[in-house]
Formats: sequence, C-alpha cells, structure tokens
Amino acid sequence: MRGSPMKKIFISYRRRESSGYSRLVYERLRAALPAWEIFMDVEEIPVGENWRGVLETRIDSADVMIVLIGREWLTMTGPDGMRRLDHPDDVTRWEIASALEKKKRLLPVLLEDLPPLAADALPEALSPLAEMQSVRIRHETFNADLENLIARLTGRGLRELLRREQGLRLLERTGRWSIPAITVLTFVLLWVGLLDLFALDTRTATWSLALADTLFPSTLDAELSLVAIPSRFDRRAASARATYAELVARLTAAGADAILLDLFFQDPRAGDGAFSAALKQAAEAGTNVFFGFTELEENRPRAVKLLAESAAGLGLVCVGRRLGYALMMPIAMNYRKSDSAHAQESIGSLPGIALLGAAGQVSVDALDPASMALTLTAKDGGKLRYPISMLDPVRQVQKGCKALRQDTHTALILLRLSPLTALRGKQSHLEMDAVLAGRFDAEKIRGRTVIVGVEAPEEEFTVAYGLGPEQRYGYELHADAINTLKTNRVVQPMRAYPQLFLLLAVSGAGAWLGIKLYHRPAWFRRLTLTLLMFLYLLVSVYLVAGENLLLHLSYDLFALVVAYLMFRRFSSKWLIGNDARPPR
Repeated sequence: MRGSPMKKIFISYRRRESSGYSRLVYERLRAALPAWEIFMDVEEIPVGENWRGVLETRIDSADVMIVLIGREWLTMTGPDGMRRLDHPDDVTRWEIASALEKKKRLLPVLLEDLPPLAADALPEALSPLAEMQSVRIRHETFNADLENLIARLTGRGLRELLRREQGLRLLERTGRWSIPAITVLTFVLLWVGLLDLFALDTRTATWSLALADTLFPSTLDAELSLVAIPSRFDRRAASARATYAELVARLTAAGADAILLDLFFQDPRAGDGAFSAALKQAAEAGTNVFFGFTELEENRPRAVKLLAESAAGLGLVCVGRRLGYALMMPIAMNYRKSDSAHAQESIGSLPGIALLGAAGQVSVDALDPASMALTLTAKDGGKLRYPISMLDPVRQVQKGCKALRQDTHTALILLRLSPLTALRGKQSHLEMDAVLAGRFDAEKIRGRTVIVGVEAPEEEFTVAYGLGPEQRYGYELHADAINTLKTNRVVQPMRAYPQLFLLLAVSGAGAWLGIKLYHRPAWFRRLTLTLLMFLYLLVSVYLVAGENLLLHLSYDLFALVVAYLMFRRFSSKWLIGNDARPPR
C-alpha cells in the first residue's frame, strides 16, 4: 500500500575524509525514505564485480547524486603528490563528471563549516558544481540539517515524512481487517439479495447480457426454423384444431425432424380426432411433435388425453420470470407427488418445451443444484446432461402458469438472444398461411426443428437487446432458449468461493485506489473511478460472451466503491494530517 514513488539516490564521497558522515547520512536516509533506493558503494558492490561498471550503471539509473564534501575533498593528494581532483582517473572526479555529463541532478552537501565551492578551485569538468545550491550538515545540528536535506530531496521535511510513514503503517494495519470485512459484508449482502431490493443487481445483469449478445451476437442454429401463426387466426374457432392438424401434416411431409407447438390444449374441441391422427402419422414418419402445458392435473400436465397420448411429449411453455428486461426461461420443473398406496411423497420432474426442442424425446431424472445441471434419459436409454443457470424455488404462482406452484422448483437458463433479423429472416421464418397453401421452400423444414407460435399482442414480451428494450413473441423466446442449449451458451452466475475471492481482490483494488488518488483533484478521481467501472463492465461483458460466466457486477462495484471511499478518508486523515484536506 505504500504510495511513494521509487526514486534512486547515489551518494558520492571520499572514504578517507567523510566515511563517518557518509555512513550516518546513508542510514538515516534509508530510514526516512524507505520507498527510495539509496546506493553507497562501501557494501553494495559484490566481490569480483567490475566496480567501475557497477558505479556507471548506478549513476545512469540515479535520480539524484548527493556529493559529500569535507575539509580535504578539494586538497587531498595522491601518492604522486598530485591533487586527486586533477587526476582524470580519480573515482570521485569521474563519478561527478559522469553525472554532470548525463545531466543528473546533483546536490552538494558541505560538512561542518567548509566554505562554499569556488569554480576556479575546481577542475573545468567539475566547475558547474560550484554554481549549484548546497546543503550544510554540522555535527551539532545534524537532525535539523538532515531534515533540510530531505526537504530538498522530496519537498517535504523529516517530520512530515515520518508522519507519512506512520500513516502508511496505519493504512497497512487497517487494510488487514477492513478489506476482509468489506468482502464478507458484501458477500452477505449478495447472499440475502439486498441490492435486488433496488433492482441494481437485476439491471446490471440485464445489460451485461444485452451488451454481450449485441457485441458478440449468437448465430441461430441452422437446424431451427420458426412458423408464425398470425394474430388474426381465431384459436377458439371450431376449425382451429383441424387447421393445426393440417399444419403438422404439411411440416411432416416436408421432412421436419421435430415440431414444437407453443400452444396448449386443455379442453376437448371439435377436430381433436383429426389432430390426433396427424400427431400419430408424424410419429410414424419419424417426426416428434411436442406441445405445451401450463397447468398440472393430479400431478400430470393438464391436456386433452387423446392429444397427449398421440404426441411425442408435453413441455412447459411458461416463458419464465423476469430479470429486468432479461428472462429466466424454465427448461424443467419438479414437484412433489404423493403415493397414496404407500403414504409417502416423492419428487417428479417435467421438461420445458425448450428442453424437448434441444434434446428431443427425453425424461428428466434429476435437477442437481450442486453441479447446476440436469440429468436426462433419452428415448433410447442414453444419459444426457445440460447445464442450467440456477435452480429456483417458486415463491409466487405466475399469472397464466399455474403449473409452477409454491411447492415446485424450476431449472432456469438465462436467455441468450439472437438478432431479430436471424429469427425473422428468410432463411428460418415462415408464415402459417404459406405453409398451409404449400407456398414454401421445403429446404427450410427438412431435417430441422420447427417452432410454431402465435404472433399476438398478448404473446409479446419486452427484452433487452443492444442499448435498449425490444419486443419479441413467446415462440421466438422459446427458439432462443433452444438455441442457447444447442449452442452451449448457458450462462452461469459465479459460484460462492470464486465470488468471495473476487470480492476480496476488488476490495483490495478499491483500497489501493483510495490511497493512490487521495491527493488528486476531484475531477481526476471521479474520472479514474468511472473509467475503472466501465472497464470492469467490459470485462463482465466479455466473460458472459466468451466464458458463459455472469459476474455479480453491482456487488463487485459496491465493494470497490466502499473500499475506495473508506481508504480515501483514511489517507486524507493519516497521510496529510487532520486539518488538511485533499484538493477538491
């Protein structure tokens, strides 16, 4: 959590005349500036290394060179009697000349009462040193002089640096308990669904899905076709079921692999005999025909017995509960059934029409909450598994869907929407009138799963796609559900343990931002936080599109903002004092 930037200091000195001061200055600077890298050659050149090469590398990387100048610094001579500063190979001269040539910042430090340097007393290569403002360190005033040196290096005094270092330690200790506390708090809020009370989690999930489906659109499975029943068609007319019989016969003759009728037939009507005959003929031709149910009767789908026995199967056609403008489509349900003979209860399971469209003639063996998957048995006895988004207990009976009682559970998938142009395009969309009249391309039917549904106002649903809501019919949503299952694009929310670790990471990032940005202007802080949230939204969209993983975006951002605000407040208090305020 340390916020000081890493800077580098090179200490140049003559061992014979200032080694005592150099060691003391070195140690005190290291204590006062723990985030800075401070180099002094007495210990930091490994044995056997090319010392001049090491020094040159250090000078290259240094931000500032401190030059300790004692009484003999100017006058010290070598064995030949020549002044050492005048000798081209003198190490001290070479260090300073190299730093001047590289335009490094130099800070002369005069020890005791040494007078300021004069340019004419220095070799020409070192003469710029005389023009630089120096700092003085005396034995009697060492602490104050060192504070002055530190202030020249950093712009802050020793007391301020010590206070800042103490503040950083407080922030580190606070982070050890507060970041886990924010993580656990947010996880508890997620568990109880608090943000759902304000529709925040719902909205973020809705638009994450909508943006993912727009930016990374799904391709409608080539084996799906849709047939629209116009709104003007009277489904209560005496001839309606005869019309359905003719429609099924036409589609069967065209070679449909399966026909899904987004319709339910609860009461006997005229034409049931013809309709039943068409369903049986389809079965004989190898075409599975399924239709829907919305209610249970004695724990069985409520439907005309003659038709139910003639069809390949019945599937739940309730569109599902809403998640904002997104939809959670039920693809299976279970219920409690009583065995009166043995006075006990057991669990039965029934498929949704979309599951039948994706998997064919199957029965549901189990809805497994641990693996978030359905276990199915196919007609030939083979076992199948399909992932689900969640297993949800029904808390309130849906209007128009009495089958989902309060003692039932539903296996739900989050719908992945195809572009309307794909659902209603010429390659996959047909009108019922055209099919009945024989005016259609049989290639749009042969070998395909055909979803038949009504285009009427009461069958319209508002969904989110792109940057706004749009209207889709119920049978189009079932087509999207089948496509989601067939293309393996079932989105699953993040599980508990990964979510906990993610919240911990997000809380830590928020705390780090609060420390790094506390001294920045308000506009910069807000812009940074907004950009970070937008980036996180893009990451969540990518995870939905590429990994079928749905983040709890609102809770993640909640943890980020809480940690940021908390540590910004702590930083303002502990790093710049109680009376100071960060810039607005």
